[in-house]
Amino acid sequence: MGGLWAQKMDHQAAVTNFVIAPLTLLSGTFYAVSTLAEPFRTIAYIDPVFYIVDGFRHGITGHSEASLLVGIIVILVANSLLGILCHRLLASGWRLRQ
Repeated sequence: MGGLWAQKMDHQAAVTNFVIAPLTLLSGTFYAVSTLAEPFRTIAYIDPVFYIVDGFRHGITGHSEASLLVGIIVILVANSLLGILCHRLLASGWRLRQ
């Protein structure tokens, strides 16, 4: 979606800097989410990247902070919604050059 939206490489970098990087840093990659203060803990549990990192952590260490079933459901729903949105954008020809 960022590639369709971006008109220049700077726009694509903005997506990486302002969307992907904060989602990754708030996902508990470098710390335990359970130690966060309450508003940030709730935000982390809404973040789908948290469940990706948590599933990877469970695969490596056998320890996870959230339910694996909830993580699978959140990731499947997020991927489905983004996939449908990307398909509709591509099918409509939005921002595609003729």
